[in-house]
Amino acid sequence: MLRSIWSEGTFAVLKREHKLKRAEKRGIHRVHEECLFSALALNLKRIVKALAGSQNPRPLPGSAG
Repeated sequence: MLRSIWSEGTFAVLKREHKLKRAEKRGIHRVHEECLFSALALNLKRIVKALAGSQNPRPLPGSAG
């Protein structure tokens, strides 16, 4: 059940932010390619966000600095 919730959120992001409500290309292979590139872009954004978060960790409570 939890996996379906995660995938629904991912599909919502792809539809909203990557304009995948309707395919721009024609033909099954080109539409498939368009979806793959959108998924790649979303994954790259998430990787960059994760790496940026690991570069600037929060200071531990009670530590000086």
